[in-house]
Amino acid sequence: MALDGQVVKKLVQIVNEVYDRDSLKQFMYYMVGVDIYKEWIAPGKPLKTDVFELLIKLEQEGLIVKFLMESINVIEREDMRSQLKQILNSLEVKGGYSTDDQVAAIRISVAGVADNLQTAPLRKIVMQSQGILSELTAKIELLRTYKALHDTLHNANMQFRSLDTSVRQLTTDRLIASDFSLAVMSMETLAACVAGHVQDLPSVPATIRQDELDWLRRFSNAVNTSRQAIDEGNHIAARQGVQGVRSVLRTEPHRINGRLCRTAEEIDLSKLKDVFEAAANLQSITEEEVITLVQGSAATEQILRQVKAQIYQHSSWQDIDRSLSGADDIMRLLTPDEPWDFDALWKNLKESVLTLVNVENQSGWAQKITVIIGRIDDVRSRNDFKNLAVEFARFRQEATVQFYVVDTKFKKLATDVNVIGAPLRNLLNKL
Repeated sequence: MALDGQVVKKLVQIVNEVYDRDSLKQFMYYMVGVDIYKEWIAPGKPLKTDVFELLIKLEQEGLIVKFLMESINVIEREDMRSQLKQILNSLEVKGGYSTDDQVAAIRISVAGVADNLQTAPLRKIVMQSQGILSELTAKIELLRTYKALHDTLHNANMQFRSLDTSVRQLTTDRLIASDFSLAVMSMETLAACVAGHVQDLPSVPATIRQDELDWLRRFSNAVNTSRQAIDEGNHIAARQGVQGVRSVLRTEPHRINGRLCRTAEEIDLSKLKDVFEAAANLQSITEEEVITLVQGSAATEQILRQVKAQIYQHSSWQDIDRSLSGADDIMRLLTPDEPWDFDALWKNLKESVLTLVNVENQSGWAQKITVIIGRIDDVRSRNDFKNLAVEFARFRQEATVQFYVVDTKFKKLATDVNVIGAPLRNLLNKL
C-alpha cells in the first residue's frame, strides 16, 4: 500500500540523520544511476523537503524496498538499521498509488491548504494562483458534464437495438406495438436527461451549449415523431422517427467522445502541483502538513500522467471504432472483383491496432487479436472471401470489446478527476 504519513515521518528522521545533501545524491546515483537533483528533485529547497519528495518518487517508481534494503547495508548505526528493518518487514508495497489513493491525497492536500488560508504567506500563494485554479475548476466541471452526455448517449446506443427491432415488426406483429412504445419511452427519458446535462454547460461561449442543443433538438423531434406515430398507428412515420434517432447516434457519440478527451487533456493539474510545492516550502507549515502536501504533489503528477496515457489510448480506439462503424457497407459490397475498399480499410485498421498491441503485447487481448489479424491476412491472401467475412466479424467483436474496456477505464478516471472539483470550489470560496 502507499506509504502512510507516520512511516514517511520516521523515514525522513532517519535519512536526515544519516545523509547530508551530497552523500544522499551520491548514494542515489550508486543505487539507481540517477542524479536526483537533475532528474527527480528541484534544487534549492530544504533537505527535509528533498527527502519527502525523494521517498514519494521512490514509491512511485517501485524502488522503495530497494532503497530500504540498500540503506540497511550501508548504515553503521545498529539502532537505525533495526528501525529500517522493522519498516521494511511491516510495509506492504505496491509500485505506486492507485487512482483512489491519488485522488484522496489531492483532496486532503487541497483541504489542508483551505484550512490554513489564515496564514498570510499561504493565502498570498493561493491568491496569486486564483485565476489558474478557477480555470481548473471550470474545466473539471465541464469534464463532468461531457462525461454525463457521453454516458447518456452510450445508454441510447445500447437501447436503440430494441427500438429498431420493434419498429421493423410493426406491420407483421400487432402485439409488438407495446414493445415499441416502451422503447420510445426509454428514448424520451434519455432526451430529458440530455436536456438537463446541456443546461449544466457554461453559457459562455454560447457555441458550447448551442452545439449540444442542435443535436438534442433533432433527437427530440425524432423521438416525438415516433411517439406520435404510435398514437396514430402510422408505421411509416414510426420508421421515420427511428431513422432520425439513428442519424443522431451515428455521429454524436463520437463527437462527444472527442469533446470529453479534449476537455480532459486541457485539465492542467501541474498548476495545482505548483501550489502544493510552494505551500510545502513555507516555514509556518507543520511537518505533518508538509508530508500531506508533498504526497498531494506527487499524486497530482502521477494522475496527470495517467490522464494523458488514457487520452491517447481512448482517442486511438475511438478512431478504430469510427472506421469499424463504416465497415458494414464495405463488407456487404465485398466481392472477388472488388476487394479494394476492404483492402484499404484493413490496412488502416491493422496498422492502428498493431500500434496499440505493441504497447501491451503480453496482455490477453493483444495476443488474441494478433492471432485473428494473422488469420485475416491468411484468408485474404488466398482470396477466401467467405471465411474473410467470418474472421473480420471476429476481429470487429474483439476490437469493440477492447474499446469498451478502454472506454470504461477512461470514464472511471474522468470520474476520479471530477472528485477533485468539490474541494477546489471550497478553497476558492474561502478567498
